[in-house]
Amino acid sequence: MLVAPLFLSQGYFTRTVIPKRLAGRQYRYNGKTILPHPFAARWMERQVAAWLDGFTNRQGSDRLEGEQA
Repeated sequence: MLVAPLFLSQGYFTRTVIPKRLAGRQYRYNGKTILPHPFAARWMERQVAAWLDGFTNRQGSDRLEGEQA
């Protein structure tokens, strides 16, 4: 059986629920989560920057022809 839980942070589910649901089965589970990880923070920064860049560019194109900011 392959189980690949994807959690952002450790907590009740990663420490309790997942191990209980896997009880009685042969598995390996380390309980690691995505955060904290420096690459996750960098990815989020890039996503926000891209969104802001797109938002800024869209605002200019939403103006009516001849309309000034």
